[in-house]
Amino acid sequence: MEETPNLLVPSWDVVYQLLIQLAEAITAASYEPNLIIAVSRGGFIPGRILADLLGCAVMRTIGVSFYEDIGRRGRMPTVTQPLSGPINDDALALVVDDIADTGETLALVQHELEPLVRGLKTATIYRKPCSSFIPDFSGQETDAWVIFPWEVCESVKRIGKRLLQSGRTFPQAQEYLLQAGIPRGHVQKFMEDLLEGGR
Repeated sequence: MEETPNLLVPSWDVVYQLLIQLAEAITAASYEPNLIIAVSRGGFIPGRILADLLGCAVMRTIGVSFYEDIGRRGRMPTVTQPLSGPINDDALALVVDDIADTGETLALVQHELEPLVRGLKTATIYRKPCSSFIPDFSGQETDAWVIFPWEVCESVKRIGKRLLQSGRTFPQAQEYLLQAGIPRGHVQKFMEDLLEGGR
């Protein structure tokens, strides 16, 4: 990732609208999942919302680790938390993650889970054009680093720390984050936490 990456900061309303569109596309494709599997951590919240929109009562999670920092990946994704509960081999599963970046996380999850269920489809809110894995359902395409509403604190601190380490002043780092679209109150709070040694 570049020192000053291109950021996309969708609001809760934008994310929710994209999830509504995903649910409509899934329904239009006549796929009726009776099991949502959220990829931890990015898939937690979109998975729960899609479960609500699709009327799916059963959810499970699976943990996969790839990124070591904003834009810094490990060599290969690995399953860090096994499937959170039993699944029926007759299930029609929908695997949900926030974004298909390289695609390797979703490819791993599909490989692990597809033999366990009757049907499996994948869905993400965003997808990168460079992704080697094309989800069955996805919202917008973007080259930007997406900061979702549920990860603003972590993102501000990590990006802010990197900017400060590169020689940017505190006001310059704040301005960069503000220009990206992160609300002023969040930038001030989390950057101040960073200066005070907060994690």
